[in-house]
Amino acid sequence: MTIDFQQPAKEFTVLRCLRAIMLPSLVFFVTWAMIYSLGTRISAQEARHELSETIAFFESDVVHELKLVINEGGQQNLRDAPRDYARCSLIEDGKTTLKSIGVKLKGAAGSFQAFDDRPCFTLNIDKYKKDQRFHGMEKFHLNNSVQDESYLSEWLGSELFRKAGISAPRVSHVRLWINDRDLGLYVLREGFDGPYLKRSFGASNGNLYDGGFVQDIDSELEMDSGDDPDNRGDLIGLVTACYHPDQATRMSLIASRLDMNQFFSFMALERLCGHWDGYTQNMNNYRIYFPKNKKGVFLPHGMDQLFGDPGAGLYDHTTPLLAASVMQSDEWREKYRQRLKELAPLLVPSDRWSAKIDELGDRLHPVLELIDASLATEHVEHITALKERISRRAEALPELIEHGMKPPLDFESSEVFQLTEWYPSVEAEDARLEEVELDGIASYFIGREPFGEYVSSWRSQVLLPRGSYRLEAKIRTEDVVPIADDQGRGAGIRHSHLGRCNTLVGTNAWTLVSYEWDVSENQRQFELVLELRARYGRAWFDRQSLTLRRTEK
Repeated sequence: MTIDFQQPAKEFTVLRCLRAIMLPSLVFFVTWAMIYSLGTRISAQEARHELSETIAFFESDVVHELKLVINEGGQQNLRDAPRDYARCSLIEDGKTTLKSIGVKLKGAAGSFQAFDDRPCFTLNIDKYKKDQRFHGMEKFHLNNSVQDESYLSEWLGSELFRKAGISAPRVSHVRLWINDRDLGLYVLREGFDGPYLKRSFGASNGNLYDGGFVQDIDSELEMDSGDDPDNRGDLIGLVTACYHPDQATRMSLIASRLDMNQFFSFMALERLCGHWDGYTQNMNNYRIYFPKNKKGVFLPHGMDQLFGDPGAGLYDHTTPLLAASVMQSDEWREKYRQRLKELAPLLVPSDRWSAKIDELGDRLHPVLELIDASLATEHVEHITALKERISRRAEALPELIEHGMKPPLDFESSEVFQLTEWYPSVEAEDARLEEVELDGIASYFIGREPFGEYVSSWRSQVLLPRGSYRLEAKIRTEDVVPIADDQGRGAGIRHSHLGRCNTLVGTNAWTLVSYEWDVSENQRQFELVLELRARYGRAWFDRQSLTLRRTEK
């Protein structure tokens, strides 16, 4: 037997070489893991600090003073290219200064104003200086509130959505200067930035799309953020699902890409608040976010015109793809209805919001007095009007929820239906809507004695299959002095999606009036309207004459 005395030496040499290679690697790995763990903890600590700082800012009862310092070149840039960022500095309460901030003008029809007027702004805090923050925010907006003289509609919408479990940007108020130019009171709203997305969804690496101005999800929506700007498969997949011809397949595909429970809540709250300029009614003012490897969710935006119509319908079929998909499905329509019932207590009764609105009004009042005493006086009136609109909406909701949604009318068994279930919609406090008899004829009455513009109506919900339709009513009027707008003038009939040409003004004996339209979808919900749009006068609608006829399949 031959013993190789060199073998142990060879093995020792190999082990020594492996140790020489692996030990530094092991040290490197352990060191890297420690640094990564420490960095993660620091990052988490920073995130928690930013979150607490942001919440503290929005929950403070202080109306801060902000000054944007913009040099002549930057001002000219904002005049020439208002949607492009210019540089500025931001001074808060005359103390804290942040430099190299991006500022641009924002707003659409109704709210946009030029730089030398009283514009809205978007401020990008870390546009030119990485990791710079303003109370934990990378981005925020300053809104001029020209469409909301109470300055509280945006705040109210944010509070309601968040109480319903739907992520929404927080809202506060500031007094704003551009250099030495006092622009007055502004609404400050946090942006849909990285910190906001992390706080709401745990991460910010998903795709966030901006709904733009009156654009549905099948438009070329701008991608505000995302790890792969060229990959829009999440949105394209959702749009493709909406166009599938088979309803059952369409519903399954949509539900695989969109968080439907969240969308039912989103749609319900937009409708409950009368957010007519949101996604589900006007395909406007929204964001849609797809968290990484998760279903998409809708985020509310532009809530400065809430509660405008106390009698606004809850089941109207509208054109936005996803809202239409909900209303065309019996199953989804019922789930949406149940969510309306669950969320309505946020508004009913309305007293809980009146106290908070008064508290915020008291906070803003001294600031407005410093700017202009007349503004402060007028603001009290605007706050009172807001509370009254909320109260009237809260009173109308139980009836709207319970009786607003009907099964589809069966036109196979009858070509004509007499419409017997109507509910009042009062938009003027001293208007009278009553069921009366006139000349022995049972009628729906609308009237108001004092002068002053008002609109009031009787309404009925119907679900109609595809076809052509004619609504008829006999109307009598007395001393009607009309107001004119896009919907119509004087006394008349229509459905809530369009205006009307039929009109009765002055004094008229019983007159037969008709209104015709087409339904191109398989089925669609409509709110039928008997209305008086007048400065003065009275109108009666013969209850027996209220019929709906399908004139063509």
